[in-house]
Amino acid sequence: MQYGWALESFEQDTEGVTARLVSANGDGRRTIRAQYLIGCDGAGSRTRRQLGIDLHEIDLRRMLVKELGLPRTAAMLARAFRATGERPMDGRIYLVHFTTSDRKIFQRLGGHVWHLQSPEGWTLISQNDGDTFTLHAPLGAGTDADRVDPRAFVHERVGRRFEMDVLVANAWTPRLTVADSYGRRGRVWLAGDAVHQIPPTGGYGMNTGVGDAVGLGWALAAVLRGWGTPGLLRAYEHERRAVALRNRGAAARHSAVRAAVKAAHRTTAHSERWSGTRARRRLGREITDLGNLENEALGIELGYRYDTSPVVCPDPDGRAPRQTMDEYTPSTWPGARPPSLLLQDGRALFDLFHPGFTLLRFADHDVTALIDAAAERTLPLEVVDVRDAHARTLYERDLVLVRPDQHVAWRGDTPPADPLHVIDRIRGAHQ
Repeated sequence: MQYGWALESFEQDTEGVTARLVSANGDGRRTIRAQYLIGCDGAGSRTRRQLGIDLHEIDLRRMLVKELGLPRTAAMLARAFRATGERPMDGRIYLVHFTTSDRKIFQRLGGHVWHLQSPEGWTLISQNDGDTFTLHAPLGAGTDADRVDPRAFVHERVGRRFEMDVLVANAWTPRLTVADSYGRRGRVWLAGDAVHQIPPTGGYGMNTGVGDAVGLGWALAAVLRGWGTPGLLRAYEHERRAVALRNRGAAARHSAVRAAVKAAHRTTAHSERWSGTRARRRLGREITDLGNLENEALGIELGYRYDTSPVVCPDPDGRAPRQTMDEYTPSTWPGARPPSLLLQDGRALFDLFHPGFTLLRFADHDVTALIDAAAERTLPLEVVDVRDAHARTLYERDLVLVRPDQHVAWRGDTPPADPLHVIDRIRGAHQ
């Protein structure tokens, strides 16, 4: 790990990549030669720009106006301006990351704060269930972020003054983007924010990036160790870009719900008069009707799968489980992440998975031919025998082959008729 150095440019050829680095102060330069270059260099990725890869972006503000409707949006903005002088947001969010030892703030906000969303549009997040918080709040058009007092900014929204230490304070702009490609010509690949930027509604951004790292990591290791082919790297883009698009759609949906809550908010909700009671009840009903999918989208968080991947063996029988944002259906459908469970003896099934491929065998089948085919291609494969009725029911087949990234590569109730074909497909040789 080398800190204080940034990528300046690179060149790739059939054998590898030559990267030129520059030091943080601009005085030092280095050249590195490697077999591959992985650009994890964020939303402004220099690697992506040099590759000439564009971003497909959904304009968040236009999307929100379309979702709410122009009349409703205009009415919301007019009410906010009349009540507090709030100007229409220009797309920026102001972030304040701070610590505080003042325990009274917890009492005011309901005893415990993990993720507090205000109908006025701001969000307060507990980072450690203790003394560290992050506030995100929209900025009005024309506001100079450099002139914002972060302490006053927090105090105004929380509703009281308290002692705090500001760690970070800056403006940022949420974006809904996915790159047109995750790499070019096989030697330079991208991951994380370099290929997708997703608002924190739902908390999918970091998780999507971690999934990229896992997906690219095992494929790259396989190629470097000789049993994987470049087809695995091409499959990485196929698999992970589809997940990014789905997650972007979910985050956009959650952003629209937050906007709908703000549109339903009336300043009379803060009044102690009868009108305040009525306004709070109306707002509560609206929030209840809109639902809490942002925090309960198990289908997004657990139910994604790579069932159209070129390195996954399709299931010839049955129908794929339905995919929705809100529901997770445990399944070993090829491409899915298999369900986690404890066996009758107390062991976690996932703890039995090996670093390479794992063939889970729930019944007595001779899998010698599959083992021999894997050995012929030097593909790492271990057989794990499981005799657990509940696990067999949940895993749906007698034989389930799990990849190094813990996604199902193949399954069946009998060994494959052409084991070498299966092995070549899951290592990317058929692409």
